Amino acid sequence: MIKVNWSKIKKFENKPFAFTTIGIELLIAVVMFIIGLATSVSIINYISALFLMFIVAFFVHIESRMIQIYMLLGVLDIFEILFTFTNVSKENSYSAFLVIAAILLTTVILSYIVQSYITENTKYAPTESSNSDLFKNKNAMFFVPHEDDEINVFGGVLEQFVKNGSSVRIVFLTNGDCYGIEKYRIIEALDVAKLYGIPKENIIFLGYSDTLAKNGIHI
Repeated sequence: MIKVNWSKIKKFENKPFAFTTIGIELLIAVVMFIIGLATSVSIINYISALFLMFIVAFFVHIESRMIQIYMLLGVLDIFEILFTFTNVSKENSYSAFLVIAAILLTTVILSYIVQSYITENTKYAPTESSNSDLFKNKNAMFFVPHEDDEINVFGGVLEQFVKNGSSVRIVFLTNGDCYGIEKYRIIEALDVAKLYGIPKENIIFLGYSDTLAKNGIHI
């Protein structure tokens, strides 16, 4: 997990930068689609680009949702550009120019965001040694509304407690049945706890129904 100094990348989270970046990336996607129609690119290519973006989304773990959107849109653009470029007629120099310009613009946007996100200047100094006493040999109990909140809210803290030998318990208040997949969410919560090194007997499900669930029951 990358520990990010948010004060140094806050500019990527503000609305003007976000709307501009997303707008440019969506514009690139539209331009590529128009060029594709003009150069008889198969619709299968665009479906493939969307599919590849979804594959990337499954394996990408970035703490900033906004930066994740930038990156995924950029990935979609790059695949669309590549698929379009392979079908652009050599005689159609104007289309080729637009494709090359889109490649350069997308590359610049992605490299700028990624570079600013992972450089040493945006990382906090390591804190494990200085804070180890804070997490060492404690009894810690975490209360969360439903499954996945233990990661979203306490992920890094859970890791530090376990790493430093503390006894950790997680209490889930609801059974996560808002979307009718409570069985899977409970199984996933147990799997996550196992990955963290938290024993199964330390995971407590109070079993109350999600307030948004239809016909929710207590488990």
